[in-house]
Formats: sequence, C-alpha cells, structure tokens
Amino acid sequence: MKKNFDNNSKNLMILIAVLSLSWFLYSFIFNSFNYKFGIVFSFIYILIFLFLNAEKKYYVILYTLPFASIFKISGSLPSSLIILFTIYIIHILFQKNIQIKKIDILYLILFTLFQFISTTFYQGSYANFLSFILNVLFMKVCILSFSKYNNKTKILYNCTYIFSSAMGMSIIIADVFPGIPYIVSRDKQALLMSINRFSGLNADPNYYSQLVLVAVCLIIASLLLKMKKSSLILMFVCLFLIINGFRSISKSYALSIIVILATSLYYFRNSINFNSFNSKFKRILLSLVFINVGIISLIFIVKKLVIPVFQMRTETDDILTGRGDIWADYVELLFIKPEILLIGVGFSNDANILSQELGIYMAPHNIFLELLVGCGVFGLLLLLLLFRELFKYVKNTIKSPYFMLIIILLFTSFGLSLSSNDAFYILVPLIILFRIGVNSNEKTSDNYTHTS
Repeated sequence: MKKNFDNNSKNLMILIAVLSLSWFLYSFIFNSFNYKFGIVFSFIYILIFLFLNAEKKYYVILYTLPFASIFKISGSLPSSLIILFTIYIIHILFQKNIQIKKIDILYLILFTLFQFISTTFYQGSYANFLSFILNVLFMKVCILSFSKYNNKTKILYNCTYIFSSAMGMSIIIADVFPGIPYIVSRDKQALLMSINRFSGLNADPNYYSQLVLVAVCLIIASLLLKMKKSSLILMFVCLFLIINGFRSISKSYALSIIVILATSLYYFRNSINFNSFNSKFKRILLSLVFINVGIISLIFIVKKLVIPVFQMRTETDDILTGRGDIWADYVELLFIKPEILLIGVGFSNDANILSQELGIYMAPHNIFLELLVGCGVFGLLLLLLLFRELFKYVKNTIKSPYFMLIIILLFTSFGLSLSSNDAFYILVPLIILFRIGVNSNEKTSDNYTHTS
C-alpha cells in the first residue's frame, strides 16, 4: 500500500514537471517567434493528450485552465480546452462502466432544443450555443467519472497539487514573458489591463484573481485535512499565490480574501476537539485565543490590504465600477421582454439583445444574470435536473473544507461572465468528491488506492 502511494506521488510530480516545462516552452515560442509555431506546439500537446488515461486527462485539463483563455490566439479561434473537452468526453463515454442515464439524455436533448430555438429566434451565434452544450456535457461526464473513484480524497489532493502548480507556473511565466498577452491578442490590446496590473497569463485581472483564490482554497482545505506529505511546500505555494493575487488590484479578490479567512477559521475550529481538554479553563482559554487571533487577522487584512485596494481602484463613489448599472440594464431588459425569462435568448447572446433593445452593448458581468437571460427559467430547471447529483450530498459537502472553493466560485461570479470563463465548467464537477469532513476517518488516508 505504501509503495502504491509512493508511485502515485512520483507519477504526479513527473506529470507536473512535464506540464510545467511544456507551458514554459510554449510561452517561449510565442514570445520569441511567431504564434504559428505555437499552433504546431499546441497540436503536439493535444496529440500526447490522446494517449493519457481518463484521470490524467482531467489533470492536464485542470493544469491547462490558467493558460487557456490567453492562448486562444484570436477571437475567431476556439480555446484549446474545447478540443481537450471533446477528447475527454469521448474517452469517458467509451468506458464500459460509465453510462449516461436515459433520463439525463432526455434532459440534455430538451436543454439543447430550448437553446437552439432561442438562439435561432433571437439570431444568436450557433458556435457559442454548441460550445456551451459541449461544456455542459463535459461537466456531466466529469461527474460520472468522479463517482467511480474509490478514494475521492486522493483525487482532491492530486487536483490541489496540479492546479496550485499551474497557477504558480502561470505567474512565473507572466513575469518572465510579460508581453505575451499583447503578442497573442494584438487585435484586443485596448481591452487588456495595463502591464503594471498584469499578473498571470489570464488577460482579465478578475478572472485571474478568481483562479488564484480557487487554488488557495484547495491548498487550505488540504492542509486542514492534515495532509502530511508536502505540507510545507503547499504552505509556501499558498503564500506565494496570495501575495501575487493582490497584484491584480482586484476589489473582488480583496473581499474574497476576507471570505476565505472566515471560512478557514470556521473549518479549523471544527477540526479542534475541545472535549479532549479535561480542564474547563483550558477550553475557555483556547477558545479566547482562537477568537482573538481571528479578529486580529481580520483587522489586519481589512486595514492593510482591503482598504488600500479599494482606495486605489475606486476613483468615484461607484464601488461596483459600473457593474451595478449593467445589472440594472439587464433587469430592465427582462421587464421590457418578460418572455425572455421562459426560454432565454441563447447562451452568450445577451449583449446583442441588450444592444437591440436599449442601445447598450455590455456583457452581464454576472454569471447568474447571464444564465437567467441566456437559458431562461426552463433551461435553468433542466440544468438543475441534469446536475442533481451535486445537490445529493449537500450536508456532507458543507462539512468539507473543500466547500470553500464553491463559496469563492459563487462569490466571485457576481462580477464575472460565464461566456469567457472556463473555470466554472472544470471546477464545479469536483463537488461530487466533497464527501470528506475535517473529522472524517478518510482524512488520514494517505495510503490510498484507485480503481480505473
């Protein structure tokens, strides 16, 4: 059993090393030569991806996430993740022990039909509609695949190593090759943040900060579950990510750090068995120390980090930096055309409809509004039915410190659009693995096994 664990750790470290080197070379090619060379490199990357098993395929997709949005080359070309998604879906569906239930196929067909009708009626893009359906199917097959793993703890730990390594590498590459976003997206340079605010290979600072926050949540959850191996390395990476996250100067990031601190303290408190202390005085003293440390940490973060970020980024009284006005415009759109609430306008077609009705062309900058306008109530209901497994173990999920990841995804999604954000599709299926709490017997299971 011990040998099995060591082999798994060794294989995982080799995979991380190979992926890190690959993306460094990929970035060097873009920075030093021409993006056409990058396309050739991408082809080789996908070709190797074909020969990996299902578990490693997901790890590669997870590692690719921080780099994917910036390496689309141009708006006319699809993200490399679309190709990886398709290969992964085919691989999973051809496994004999994994099948989509007939009722889920019906939900998916109905959802596709509603999206097709609304996209056609409101003259939306079929490319966006088909891409969204592919992403939805990817989430479903991920859930089916994850449910077959014997030891879900191992998968979560591996995902922590993979994704935190990817985020750390993307930040390092961004500093080594700071001009990459301008090379890749020459036609959209005006839309990219200034070089002083750039950190990580995601062109939008808010998306980048969301990915950093997710990586931090995964690491903290793993540490809270008392993972013995490489704890010091993970703590160092966590500190590195938190510091570099503030380079985005994102207000969402600053506020999310407070949320992470509060939830971390909550799960850390649950991990302590106060009843093990015989003396009532010791229990009270420990509680007071815990409360004071929490309050002092909160005050420090607010005064030294959050307030300076808000002062730097808020030049007017508009804390939402215009997003509140955009949300109000979409609410007004729903009042003008209430039928949109039923079947939606087609995914990623919302800005076009807003432009037609109100003369304003703006993305929703809110995942929940975007899904409501794009899919309608019927579409959202079908999605909830399709992903019902995610809600089956809500109680156990909330007990798990990995639940911080979901809190952060939901919190940061109030200011982001889903149409440009691949993180949601890749990370949400991990909920199916969140059946481990801080007091679970599975938390000490370092010697794990896995059934392919």
